[in-house]
Amino acid sequence: MKRIYDALFVLLRSALREAPSDGSALSSLTAQEWLAVYKLAARQGVLALAYDGLNALPAELRPPRDVLFGWAVNVEKIETRYDRQTKAARALFRWCEERDLHPVLLKGIALSRLYPIPEHRPCGDIDIYLGQRAPVFDELMRRQGITVDASGNEKHSVFVYRSVMVENHRTFLDTSLYGIDRMLEEYLLAQEVLSEEQSLDGMRFRVLPPTADALFLLRHTARHLERGIGLRHVCDWMLFVHANSVRIDWSEFDRYVDELKLGTFYRILTGIATDCLGARFESPVRSPHEKALQEKVLRYILDYRAHAIRTRNPFGILRFKTARLIERRWVLRRVLHCSFAGHIWRSALTHLRNPGTIFDSKE
Repeated sequence: MKRIYDALFVLLRSALREAPSDGSALSSLTAQEWLAVYKLAARQGVLALAYDGLNALPAELRPPRDVLFGWAVNVEKIETRYDRQTKAARALFRWCEERDLHPVLLKGIALSRLYPIPEHRPCGDIDIYLGQRAPVFDELMRRQGITVDASGNEKHSVFVYRSVMVENHRTFLDTSLYGIDRMLEEYLLAQEVLSEEQSLDGMRFRVLPPTADALFLLRHTARHLERGIGLRHVCDWMLFVHANSVRIDWSEFDRYVDELKLGTFYRILTGIATDCLGARFESPVRSPHEKALQEKVLRYILDYRAHAIRTRNPFGILRFKTARLIERRWVLRRVLHCSFAGHIWRSALTHLRNPGTIFDSKE
């Protein structure tokens, strides 16, 4: 698989740096290996980004025509979905502005503006933060005839707007489960008043100031790590830091990273961005132990969704989730520095609050 991994890294470096990379790793790939690169890019959430890297290659290094055609078709689907999401977001933010509501845009679309081609960063849903005004917003949505689900989740409500899923956040983080999230939430709340206006495709929205946004993004990615993250998350981090490095207060950032016990994860995530994706910013100093751990985390990332739940049998799903949790306890202990027993307890509480997630094959 090393040839497949190396080929994908070449394509991503070329796309992210908007400059051709050394294509020697691609020169001898077979049609089957190119198909494997395509499937890996899809699993990692970077299919369209890797396609941008393909377009920078000379004709003799590109994959066979049938692979290239299938790749292009699916990139077009990603673009179509992104267009639908941004149109919905644009209409939603215009609707909010008319009612003197000014939500902060989180994650997805807010990050896509940092990509060389924004529509090639796939987004799952639209995440907005309104804090104390979130219930007011929900009620206004209901008056529009939109069904809002605010049950079972203290962090956000969910509704569908113009065929796009929207999460309306009352809090930035799940403060009911993690003590460190309560501490970070207080900091983010204080920073929210300093949020900045940005624009994308004629849409105006607010984002957190750079230092706060960096901490939020890092913590959000860390929360996803136990279930698995993809190279798309690494690309998000790389492009965010590249765009904001001179504006982030690194002393303040480092202080909170230490208090949140995210130092190891931060150094590893940044190390993967520099070592594998060609990030042009300086990587923080890693100990020999962290460098070895980085290799394990990289393999873990590259295995993302390779072993997805493939059964709909409730007991099969429960057995799979239990085995996955036990297998990945090293992530909790060595990378995130949190208690395995504590994580089990918090997972149980989450499922008790939302029983439907117990047998959800997507969770």
